[in-house]
Amino acid sequence: MPTQKRETGNYIGLLSDAIEEQRAAEVQSATDRRMKAYFLGLMAAMFNRRRSEAG
Repeated sequence: MPTQKRETGNYIGLLSDAIEEQRAAEVQSATDRRMKAYFLGLMAAMFNRRRSEAG
């Protein structure tokens, strides 16, 4: 009969890990928003420059 491996740790450690993972996800999404805004700003500048050169 196979034995099950029991996780060692306490409730506070498990809770702390869950909070750390949540914070990491929040930081990642904030970074993604900033990068998207930066990229869209660069694209807008590029298209505005092309429009002013053509006209």
